[in-house]
Amino acid sequence: MDLSKKKLIQKKRKFRVRKNINGTEKKPRLSLKFTNKHIYAQCIDDEKGKTLSFITSNCNIFKKDNIKNNIEGCKVIATFFSKKLESLSINKSVLDRGYKKFHGKVKAFYEVLKKEGFVF
Repeated sequence: MDLSKKKLIQKKRKFRVRKNINGTEKKPRLSLKFTNKHIYAQCIDDEKGKTLSFITSNCNIFKKDNIKNNIEGCKVIATFFSKKLESLSINKSVLDRGYKKFHGKVKAFYEVLKKEGFVF
């Protein structure tokens, strides 16, 4: 598949997913991003345009654990992120997976948060 066609398909999927998602202060948008090396997650209040909380795999907490960008790394980061959100008294969210399909790392992140008592 041509790279430009793949990027176009990803862009269409991203807009299709995001047109129905809007984060508020009580139910923020949980955005996930994966690069080749790291995992990024953040809760965003779209009404105010503020990031309420974020976590990344290149934080100092995870440096010595050597967290990789795979399913196991997503599970570890999701457990830390759920504890961080509990301290901010956020227990509901809307999942924004971007252009990613709901399987693999995205699904692992979602399942861990759901097991920790997070409501989507």
